[in-house]
Amino acid sequence: MEGNECLAVLGIALDLPLESWATTETTLALAACQRIWAFDRAPHSQESSKNIDLLGYGFLSRLHGEKAEAKIYLDDRKYRKRTVTQLAMFFALNEDETLRNKFKDSLAQFPNDLPYENEEDRTDQSCTDHLKEDADGWAGLGDKANYKQSPYGEDRVAITYDRPNPLTPAQEKRLEKSTMVLQGFSIAGWAGQSLSSNKLEDGMTLAAAVSHVKGLDTGAAFDFRDDMASSLPSVAASVAACVVRFGPPDNADRTWASWGVLARIETMLENPDKFGGSIIPWHPKRRLAVAVFHDRRSETPRADSVERLMKLTLHPINVVSELAFEALFADKDEHGRWVAGQLAMGLCIVHSARADNLARALAALKNNTPGPMPKLPPAWAKGGSHRGREMPNNYWHIPDPFFDSQTAAKLFKNMPLEAWMASDTRPRMEGLLVELTDWTRESLLPSWRDDKKKKTQR
Repeated sequence: MEGNECLAVLGIALDLPLESWATTETTLALAACQRIWAFDRAPHSQESSKNIDLLGYGFLSRLHGEKAEAKIYLDDRKYRKRTVTQLAMFFALNEDETLRNKFKDSLAQFPNDLPYENEEDRTDQSCTDHLKEDADGWAGLGDKANYKQSPYGEDRVAITYDRPNPLTPAQEKRLEKSTMVLQGFSIAGWAGQSLSSNKLEDGMTLAAAVSHVKGLDTGAAFDFRDDMASSLPSVAASVAACVVRFGPPDNADRTWASWGVLARIETMLENPDKFGGSIIPWHPKRRLAVAVFHDRRSETPRADSVERLMKLTLHPINVVSELAFEALFADKDEHGRWVAGQLAMGLCIVHSARADNLARALAALKNNTPGPMPKLPPAWAKGGSHRGREMPNNYWHIPDPFFDSQTAAKLFKNMPLEAWMASDTRPRMEGLLVELTDWTRESLLPSWRDDKKKKTQR
């Protein structure tokens, strides 16, 4: 790592001592790097929402055999659930006095060597105050005198950390707020893991989770401008999805979840600053899609569940629309799956209003005869209004409308192709596959190029 200036590499290196709690002269340099401390909080808080199969039926994982075992091994590595502040305790209580004192002295210097990101931040008092408050709080973690031990069972002891300086009133207030945030993270993480594993996870009961949300929910309209995983819309939607999935069908909480929470999630105000590619795995409308998916699998599904999923496919955040399509492609109704495929094809042909595609899909749901897939536009167009200034008439360009192959790659991977090829839709499916093959070949190796250019392209 000598000479490397990338902080991400240091973060990866930190995973090694976190995995084994190794305390050496080498790992001390990592554990005493304040800049790493500032960034170590993010991956730890996001770990619970990674690689979660929200629908809970294994649709996300395409791995088998050794690859699947390797993924399980990597996901279960201990460092994923450990933090540098926990590693600090192993240095502070180390039997090697020299190592222990070096670590203590290094952390004691945190307040005097703040990890500014930009040079301009040094003149920003609010930035300095924020960094110094963190540094003051961390500095005491290196001192053995701040740790206490007490009996914990017959053959174990509990180690606790006592801050050397009491919290200020402002810090007490933030602590109260952060405690609520951590509770929200905990409940949302528990709900996500429960949905992914298709069973209620240990550590909490569904009744306790519902009680927590009811204690905070005023019944007002939800606003997702605060798009943290611990926000009330995220936590409420996560718990409501669990009620739909795991609760008894005649339970009063199911009515509360479906009509009191999820109905408001459907009309929730969104954060206007988010772009379509934003990665928000805890988005409340993803939980709505999960709830509707499981409602469709229940013995008494609601009549409008498929329509609700189809409307979610037009959501501006990709992770929401893609999950809605995944749920539709896994639906038990063959006709609904085919209409979802038509809708996905239509949305990948970029030209008309997205709402027009949805209107056609909703109309097609009422017709039990599967119609054809939308026709693909050509891969290239010649001349026309897209020709730039001084461009020749035979200039080739992307057509309007055009086929969005990147969006198609995300949506088509979840299509039930095998089922369609084994049903009455096979002739239509074969035609679509031929079209896609021809479009891909023409896109990569245009027929309008001369032979010399084609050979170069190859």
